[in-house]
Amino acid sequence: MRPDRCHQAQPSRFAVHIEAIVEDSAVSDPAIQKLALIVRAADVKGQEDVAAEGIGLRSIAKGFAAMGLSDEERLLRQFPIYDALYAFVQNMK
Repeated sequence: MRPDRCHQAQPSRFAVHIEAIVEDSAVSDPAIQKLALIVRAADVKGQEDVAAEGIGLRSIAKGFAAMGLSDEERLLRQFPIYDALYAFVQNMK
């Protein structure tokens, strides 16, 4: 893993995975690139300054975890949040 992705923090598999996909696939969609930064800010302690939206995403994820749902149910409920976040970053100026 590249050091600039973790800065002495241990990122989750998801944060590393989404950034690797964006980088390895040479994704040129600026919204996907921004979304990857938001996920890193949410998932990696010490990376909150990468994207301000990450704090909110982290709080939402912790809220879902606190609900005691199965992993499958959490994913099903969280997918629309990522869809909405993607739509939001597509419209950022």
